[in-house]
Amino acid sequence: MPELLAGLRPAPDRVGNHGLVLLANRLLRHTTRPTRNGDMVYTCRLQEVHMAPRFIRLPLVLLAVFTSLGSATALIGWFGWRAWQETPESQFRQARTLWQSNAITHYRMEANFSNGFAQCHYDIEVKTRAVIRVHGLTCLGSATTNTLTIESIFEVFGAYVDERVCGPNGCSCEGAYVVKASYDPDWGYPRTISTVFQRSLLETLLSDESAVNCRQTRAQVRRIEILSFTPLP
Repeated sequence: MPELLAGLRPAPDRVGNHGLVLLANRLLRHTTRPTRNGDMVYTCRLQEVHMAPRFIRLPLVLLAVFTSLGSATALIGWFGWRAWQETPESQFRQARTLWQSNAITHYRMEANFSNGFAQCHYDIEVKTRAVIRVHGLTCLGSATTNTLTIESIFEVFGAYVDERVCGPNGCSCEGAYVVKASYDPDWGYPRTISTVFQRSLLETLLSDESAVNCRQTRAQVRRIEILSFTPLP
């Protein structure tokens, strides 16, 4: 019986050679005691011991690493979200949503319009998206007169926000149209709005502004400034 129990005990050289954490964590222990009639009784039990600090240190290090990575990821995501909120496309969509939520169907507006070929100053009354009265209109230039309502402004400039629209000679020449605007914080209509051209890094590297194709057509840039806005009953 003692020989059998001794055989169950882990060999010290195996523990040292293989570094088995399970054997280091649980040690086999046996005792021998005599009974009243002179027989020997052998008992065997497992004794719990504390793990060595080196085995606990690794999980703590991994936990700290994963916690740091999670915090860094959340921080990067927050800054990315804030940067996206500041883009012209995001600001345009937010202003358009605010204007639509206000549901203004009857109003009067005074604005200046220019597109590089003509300049107009107009004072109009709008009801249900249509111009019902013109209080004043003065234009300079031979181009067609434009009296854009606020709904029309969002439709015209929304084409440059919802899709990437290149200039008349291609994105490698002028670049793509980008909307620049400032908006009324209460109503959402654009106080000033215009288009500029912007090229990506690849388009800038591949562009040749001196080429004939880049000078064939003059790009049209619209600009609108709303001078006054009055909701009507």
